[in-house]
Amino acid sequence: VLYGGELEQAIPGFSTTDGKRRFLEDPAWQPTRRYLERLASITDWAETVVAVNICFEPLIGSLLRREVLIRLAGSFGDAATPTVGQVAQAEWGWVRDWSAALVRFMLNDAAHADANSGQIADWLADWGAMARDAIDALEPVLTEVDPGYADTRERINQDHVGLLQECGLKPSEVAV
Repeated sequence: VLYGGELEQAIPGFSTTDGKRRFLEDPAWQPTRRYLERLASITDWAETVVAVNICFEPLIGSLLRREVLIRLAGSFGDAATPTVGQVAQAEWGWVRDWSAALVRFMLNDAAHADANSGQIADWLADWGAMARDAIDALEPVLTEVDPGYADTRERINQDHVGLLQECGLKPSEVAV
């Protein structure tokens, strides 16, 4: 959205109006919208890290950024969108790394590991379920433009399992 707003200002005729309308009105986008609106109400910074960087970004963010903006846009001959997507993907890589390190730190804290582990598990169950609901709702939209959507979804799931393992979490305990 931020990149789109900047492109609107820089490129005559470029508009995000249709995308905004779909995000606000299309039923397929409502679980994602609810997720983002709920994020705005979080008061615990650690929950924000888990909700955004361990659940939303690796599942929904990577699906849209990597699989749609980079891979699919490029396959339709769009050279500009994948370039913007690649910058966002690189930024996500940095965030992913520090987020995994932070979760490992919290899970291995000498005094609070047990409490942290329980709290993180609760957040993952809650926010992870919301992220999967959002992906499920987007499936009909994405299947229209991505004939290999089942493979796309599997890549996203496997990447999320990898992140959970990097964090020191057991993916079997967290539905993906």
